[in-house]
Amino acid sequence: KKNELISKNGEWILANVNRTGYYRVNYDPENWKRLLTQLETDRNLIPLVNRGQLIDDAFNLARANLVNVTLALDSTRFLRKETEYIPWEAATRNLQYFTYLRNQVEHLYDFYSNFTDDYAVPHEQASHIHPNLRSIIYCHAVAAGGEKEWEFAWEKVQTTNSSTEKEELLKALSCTTKVWLLSRYLEYSLEKADELDVAYVVGAVAGNVLGNPLAWNFVRQHWKNISGVLPAMLQSLTSQLFNQLQLKEVN
Repeated sequence: KKNELISKNGEWILANVNRTGYYRVNYDPENWKRLLTQLETDRNLIPLVNRGQLIDDAFNLARANLVNVTLALDSTRFLRKETEYIPWEAATRNLQYFTYLRNQVEHLYDFYSNFTDDYAVPHEQASHIHPNLRSIIYCHAVAAGGEKEWEFAWEKVQTTNSSTEKEELLKALSCTTKVWLLSRYLEYSLEKADELDVAYVVGAVAGNVLGNPLAWNFVRQHWKNISGVLPAMLQSLTSQLFNQLQLKEVN
């Protein structure tokens, strides 16, 4: 429909104009960048309701781990010039949640920073993270950290008695932005096959934009060693593929 979409000379596209539909809108990274730049340069080209919607969508998508938290925070930069209520209400409401999340993460970072190989934190002193936030916090903590944080999560995988927490930690290990740690994770999946589900690890690494090519090369290099989990491997990997050449190789 005519009023469901706005485009500025092909520079950017805005969907769900005036929020006529009850759904979230996600864009490709470049379109997000251009929309947020537009908000800072001339916000009035974007309808008032959508200025609030962009903030609300960005924060909710970040909570769902569909966009980076940085993008959500960047969506509020134009507010220093904004005088209308709707965008400010959206920002205030969502930032209250992230203030809470930040407080949760700070405890986790403190927990990480005090961890060493010869020092174990007693269970009763450990930071308690709400189960609904645990996977998000683990992922962002590993992504923001380095080798120390990654190794801490790996150590927890081997010591936790909770199958749910173990799965969350295994997923978090693939959230690192360090390519060499992703490579280590893939190698661990073969070396420690009794502890790890190879197909799960490869699928998790493939879900990281930095890890997708690593995962594919790993499968090709170790094809003979992983043939026993081939069906699950292909299902988890091909669901993450974005390269047509890779898809042809599968076929």
